[in-house]
Amino acid sequence: MLLALGAAALLSACSVAPVYERPSVDTPAAWKEAAPAAGWVPAAPADHTDRRDWWAPFADTELDGLLRRVAVSNQNVAAAVAAYAQARATLAEQRAGWYPSVSLGAGLTRSGGKARACA
Repeated sequence: MLLALGAAALLSACSVAPVYERPSVDTPAAWKEAAPAAGWVPAAPADHTDRRDWWAPFADTELDGLLRRVAVSNQNVAAAVAAYAQARATLAEQRAGWYPSVSLGAGLTRSGGKARACA
């Protein structure tokens, strides 16, 4: 056993991998963004704009109908998610009785002592 342990320790120090040589890479002193290609424009976020009727410029009646259906369906999905969450909470409440509980109480009782009169 001791011989096997010694052999394992001795052989673990051996490496057959070649010595790593770090490749040389030409890196610039600072990074600079290249000029955009023809036709490309840098992003201009418009987070402050109102997006309620983003589809209105398309003037497509089919798209209008689809988005009305989505608005109703999203409410159905939200109601289903809420019902599922409520069912899981009810199940967790019912299963809570399976686990041990810890309680702590304190009390003080005095009996059999003489009554003292205050002077």
